[in-house]
Amino acid sequence: MSSNNNACKEAIVSSDTSVFQLLQDNPSQLISYGEQYCPRVELTNEIYVPNNVPQELALTVSNLPDLTQYAGDTSFLCQVEIEAAKFRVPARLEGNQVVCDRTTYRYESRVSQYNASISVIWDRDNVVDRTNITLYKCQLVGSYKGHPDCSLCMTRATDLGCVWCGTGCEYTKSCPVGQSDVCPQPRIDVVKPLSGPIDGGTLITIEGSNLAMGMNQLKGRVMVGNYPCKVTNYQVSVKIECKTSKAFQESDLPVKLQGDNGIIESVVKFRYRDIRIDNVMPRYGPVSGGTLIAIEGVNLNIGSSILVYLDNLPCQVNLSQVSSTRLTCVTSPAPAPMDVKDVIVIIDDARRTLAKPYRYTQDPSIVDVKPKWSFVSGGRILTVHGKNLDTVGQPYIAALDDRGVGVGRSPCIVISPTQMDCPSPAIVAAAQLAGPIQDGQLRLKDNSPAKITPVTVGFEMDKVKSVLNLAKFA
Repeated sequence: MSSNNNACKEAIVSSDTSVFQLLQDNPSQLISYGEQYCPRVELTNEIYVPNNVPQELALTVSNLPDLTQYAGDTSFLCQVEIEAAKFRVPARLEGNQVVCDRTTYRYESRVSQYNASISVIWDRDNVVDRTNITLYKCQLVGSYKGHPDCSLCMTRATDLGCVWCGTGCEYTKSCPVGQSDVCPQPRIDVVKPLSGPIDGGTLITIEGSNLAMGMNQLKGRVMVGNYPCKVTNYQVSVKIECKTSKAFQESDLPVKLQGDNGIIESVVKFRYRDIRIDNVMPRYGPVSGGTLIAIEGVNLNIGSSILVYLDNLPCQVNLSQVSSTRLTCVTSPAPAPMDVKDVIVIIDDARRTLAKPYRYTQDPSIVDVKPKWSFVSGGRILTVHGKNLDTVGQPYIAALDDRGVGVGRSPCIVISPTQMDCPSPAIVAAAQLAGPIQDGQLRLKDNSPAKITPVTVGFEMDKVKSVLNLAKFA
């Protein structure tokens, strides 16, 4: 039900209940019953109207005054708004229904359904109520990605009256001859992904035409070669999702669908492959995590999902950089320095491990930086002393202004576990610092010796937070 309450608040029913009146009429002869007594269109089901097909529309209206003397009268109108168009259609009262005269409703948008507005009007200007109707195009309702689909069309035969008419979907009255109750043979157009582990568990998406009209038509009928593929989801006629079962060896097999008229096979073949892990680099990193590690092996880019763990600690995989022989992931923090027993790679139902692949070490720490000044243009070599400096593959020195915002950054070269050399970063934005130079700050000079800009120095070493601000260690 849709009711125009704002308009209804202005409406009054006269005491003889024979006609609609407005507030400006004689108030002494009017009775107001409140919003709940307003005339309104009652919708028990959504109204569907085929596009560009002449139709009569019957709208049930409640709380109408006694208008029996107007039965069959054309004092009613239906005002329709479709896209930018607005037009009025003569209507008549039949019992408790206002029947809009036979007319054509049409929209131009390339969408399968469109919501239009329709208002019931009495005596030219009085809006009884407003509601929505749904216009639809069978040609688009019965198609997928721009291609007509018979099974998809026929599933809407009951509620929309769409039928398969030769080579496309049409409204039943627009296809007086050529209607068919039997769809063409199913067709498989797309299978993705095209490879997965021999252990199974790969979620395959199959797209095509006339694949099935119901889930009951798919149970036990989807195969990869002779291996069952368990259906997990489907979209009527056009898409099936299924999970592969275990294979006993590497093989290239077609995807099969058992239909009522035989078996169809995909042109492309799904490749069952074995997975192997060979190596992990680097072999250590700080306990705070954030280390980018590379895992080398065979068939690492197959399947529908991939997870990596260092024992029970997740390692976040960079899915955009997975190849057949290499994948990368970023380590999580560990509770304490430890030797990892196994790296675990899980691809669908495949689980592969490599023993003693990695060690979480103590976080690096910074003891001192010398000298304490450089040029704004950067490039002066700063000697950094500390502990466990070699646990990070690529450390960076960073200059921060007094807000903690980075204003310069350059890579360091690790000399030993206790020393690394870092070229001072060039300052790309003026550091707005107030107050005197404090411990942990570096003085930067420009061409004028009298002009000094103090900045705070920190180090980016994976996810080690304790070295981000050197002032804490000065």
